[in-house]
Amino acid sequence: SDRRLRRIIRGSSCFREEPLFCREGMGKRKLLAALLTLALTGSAAGQLRRPASPGQLAGESILGHVLPSPGERALPSAATITVTLQLLGSGLVLVESVREGGRFDFADIPRGRYSVTVKCPGYLDSSKEFVVFQSISGEPAMLYINVGAREPGDSPLPSGTTVAAGLLSVPDKALQALKKAERASDKDKPRQAIEHLEKAISIHPAFAEAHNNLAVQHLKLGDEKRALEAIDESIRIQPRQNPMAYRNRGLIHLKNRDYPEAIDSLQASLDQEPQHAETLFNLGRAYFDSGLQRHAVEVFEQVLALQADNSMARFALGYACFSIQDFPRAARELRTFLGEQNTGPQADLARRLLQQIATR
Repeated sequence: SDRRLRRIIRGSSCFREEPLFCREGMGKRKLLAALLTLALTGSAAGQLRRPASPGQLAGESILGHVLPSPGERALPSAATITVTLQLLGSGLVLVESVREGGRFDFADIPRGRYSVTVKCPGYLDSSKEFVVFQSISGEPAMLYINVGAREPGDSPLPSGTTVAAGLLSVPDKALQALKKAERASDKDKPRQAIEHLEKAISIHPAFAEAHNNLAVQHLKLGDEKRALEAIDESIRIQPRQNPMAYRNRGLIHLKNRDYPEAIDSLQASLDQEPQHAETLFNLGRAYFDSGLQRHAVEVFEQVLALQADNSMARFALGYACFSIQDFPRAARELRTFLGEQNTGPQADLARRLLQQIATR
């Protein structure tokens, strides 16, 4: 029956975006820690990977997102926005145009302290400074920066206005402690990572990134209460430009089946990072599990618009269509999924759903 199949799907790992999450014997605690690790600063899933070219000075990378001007909900045309990256104390200056959705990237750049400036006609320049460290995992550094405020018609302010404190005011020692914590996390040493993160926070209490990463380490140790406290503090310090903290909070509520809170937090993350496929996918899961399957269909469609080859989103869309009794479309999506992935628990469930459709 449909009820029995719903129990099967909720008891399986069919809604996990990464094959890692389908490993047998992986408990809820380890699963959630794995999900949240994807949202560590500088380690979000699906980001650009560009190794250094042989013979080049350094191979660090930045993946960035330009966010709307404060008080506005949408970006100006991406074609009008440019991002300038300058290595402080040197003559290195790089300029990139922003792609659709506000994304930009710089690859194969030296480590050091940089200034990044966003320019857009009709808006003040916005700038911030940040440090690029050596990447241990091969992932690029993540950077979020708003378009500046609208330019006043009569008395324009000087360019170079600094927005969103972010990493601009973080002391070097706190940044170094954060990097040590990331290295400890990569080695699966959460207690050691917590020590480094607590040191970073003692140096700079308003270090939102450190509070967020502290939450991930507490989750690895199974301390959900402290994890939520750390996430809430990160959001209190930096309610804007902090999509990872909202995403982490949403994943915790989703794991606990607190669907209204999960939906609110995941949507807040998407308000700041609208095209993040992993967050959209988990929002779809929250809608589906809370009984809002039509909303789930819409969200899974958005995931596939961003990632046409996301087989788990294809399966989820097929099952959501089955749940709202759109059987022709459910059959199409499930058959497409089986053409991409014909083994495993999701494939077995897809075949059962198709059998039910065939008998109707």
